[in-house]
Amino acid sequence: MPTTIRVLSWNVLGLREPARAAGVVRRSRADVVCLQECPRWPGSGAVLAAFARAVGMRVAAGGGACGVAVLVGPALSVDAGEVERMPRGFSGAWWTYPRATATAHLRVAGSEGSTLRVSSLHLDVDEQARLAHVDRVLAGLDAAGAPPVHVVAGDLNARPGDATWDRLGTRLRDAVATVPGADAPTYPSTADRRPRTRLDAVLVAGAVRVLAARTGSDRPGLPSDHLPVLVDLEIGGGSRVATTWERRWGAPGGTSDAAAGPTG
Repeated sequence: MPTTIRVLSWNVLGLREPARAAGVVRRSRADVVCLQECPRWPGSGAVLAAFARAVGMRVAAGGGACGVAVLVGPALSVDAGEVERMPRGFSGAWWTYPRATATAHLRVAGSEGSTLRVSSLHLDVDEQARLAHVDRVLAGLDAAGAPPVHVVAGDLNARPGDATWDRLGTRLRDAVATVPGADAPTYPSTADRRPRTRLDAVLVAGAVRVLAARTGSDRPGLPSDHLPVLVDLEIGGGSRVATTWERRWGAPGGTSDAAAGPTG
């Protein structure tokens, strides 16, 4: 039987407003949340764990000094989790976020066959470092082998069509681009600036079908300078089924309340 899961990816700008950010995540009703720019000061692991509990989830991989994390809800069990730190050149500022990939190996609760590998990543602003990071992410797909579904989500720090997206596209599909009308900008999003470009993505490979996608609300005031990306995925094939997203907001590309997306 096919299984539908919802994946949210979001650069949360250090979780400066955790209560408001938690509200966005709760309203998304995601099963998996990939976060970038998580708190990384001493004691931040406890902050992230508290945030996960506030949204009814737990930390499956990452957190702490790496700045990226994967959270999962009760519908998924965690087989393993790991973090790979990515080398980067001198950034010119000590406070800039590290570059890393947090990966969780997950299994759908009550299912023997539905397994997936989910990675949350934050790529470098420098193109050469970014491409080197991408090469390591793709090598990780080869090393993983068995999982039938791969999800790679995060802040790519690059615009669609550049070398970073092209190289990722040799092995992964851009979930948002498969849904008519879903490909909207995600950055910058502040009280006085509207998003101009999409730096954020959910990419997939393997036995998975994209049912719906949304790049979040374009309303000002979310507690980050990035908008979240929300995707419904069907794992295991079979006939197309109506997702929770569609049952609540209507079919993708329609004129229902889906246009609002998750708001803060």
